[in-house]
Amino acid sequence: MTEISKHHDLFFKKVFSRPDAAEAFALNFLPPNVTGHLQPNTFRPCKGSFVDERLKEHFSDLLYTVDLKNGKEAYVYLLFEHKSSPERTTAYQLLRYLTRICEHTTEGGTKPVRQVLPVVLYHGTDPWNVPLNFSGLYEPPQTVWSGLLDFTYILCDLSAYSDEEIKSPALFNATLSLGLLLMKNFFRPDLSKRLKEYFEVVGNMEQQTALQFLEAVFHYLGAARERVTPAEVGQALKDSLGRKGETYMYSLVDKWIDEGVEKGMQQGMLRGVASLTIRQLTRRFGELDESTQKRIQQLPLEELERLGEDLLDFPDRSALDDWLDRAAH
Repeated sequence: MTEISKHHDLFFKKVFSRPDAAEAFALNFLPPNVTGHLQPNTFRPCKGSFVDERLKEHFSDLLYTVDLKNGKEAYVYLLFEHKSSPERTTAYQLLRYLTRICEHTTEGGTKPVRQVLPVVLYHGTDPWNVPLNFSGLYEPPQTVWSGLLDFTYILCDLSAYSDEEIKSPALFNATLSLGLLLMKNFFRPDLSKRLKEYFEVVGNMEQQTALQFLEAVFHYLGAARERVTPAEVGQALKDSLGRKGETYMYSLVDKWIDEGVEKGMQQGMLRGVASLTIRQLTRRFGELDESTQKRIQQLPLEELERLGEDLLDFPDRSALDDWLDRAAH
């Protein structure tokens, strides 16, 4: 699996391994003739993956058990296609995975086969122009024999939904909304400009939940370095959430340093915090000279955090120089 595929895989599973997010997705993105049969508050993730090792660059998957209103149980199988263009043989791959699910869940044929609802989540930039049913893969004519193997899967193409629809209060699950917004727009060149708006949903999260999920968000955006930098992520958090956004930024960097997260990510986040602080100072006192900017960039995290708080009380530009002189001793 390539590095970017790992980022897609981990983020998809971070979002959808939460039963509340999986249920919110099902109830809002699957057809009414399906959702009408599902019993609320019964989504339970199942362990394991059914995707071939060699195809994990293209697909990630999760399986859920859900209760039906008729008292029986069914499975919802969510296959995330994280290529930028659709895979023509998706229906064929799904057939293989559905067969494996049956083999796994019937325990060698000793238990009855449950219904499995196959759902494909797609966030690529190219239109989904491949068959939604297995019979679409046959060479024509397809009607030689009516008993040919066939099934249809449900497609959720995120490009078919506006950002406003994904943020809709009717949907509302903060983890799902932010997750889908980032997956939908991951390949967009203007991703950095959209983050301020997207981070607004974090304000609806409990603080510990927000910190845990933002950690996954930062890792995910790390795979889009050519479109968004740590400094831009930090600025978007602050612009969207104010002081709470700054607190999240400092907390994440501090946590990563304690845990020994890879140096490149630590340094990128530290640069982001320093850049955020410099922008705040620039707004108050005008452009800072290169020497002052360098002194700020060399501050450790705890000093950057303290500067971020103290700068609100600086009466003038000279107060910054005095502060930096004291911090150097």
